[in-house]
Formats: sequence, structure tokens, C-alpha cells
Amino acid sequence: LLIVRSGLYYEPSRYQSTTGRLHWTAGADLRVPIQLDFRLSAVLDVASEYSKVAFGLGLWQ
Repeated sequence: LLIVRSGLYYEPSRYQSTTGRLHWTAGADLRVPIQLDFRLSAVLDVASEYSKVAFGLGLWQ
């Protein structure tokens, strides 16, 4: 089983001299049934002059 998600959000600026920025986010969870149901996760957050990638391992609930 694979679950995929995506979305957008606007981050307002913390300073008056600059504008906010639009973020695009995406993620996926993959179910890996071995003895237990494991979950492999990956997420992405991208904006102007910013990007973040993260990975995770957990149990499928």
C-alpha cells in the first residue's frame, strides 16, 4: 500500500522588509509488511531559497 499527499501553503514574512513565500510540500508512506507492518516515509518541502527532505521509519497504524 502506498499513500501519497501533496499541498501548498503560504508562509508570511517575519520581517516588514520582505514578502512571504509559497511552499510546496509532498510526502509518501509505503507499507512494508514483514513480520510487523512497517512504514517507510519520505517528505519534501520546497520554497524560494529553501528546501527540506526527511525520511522516516515507523510502524503502520
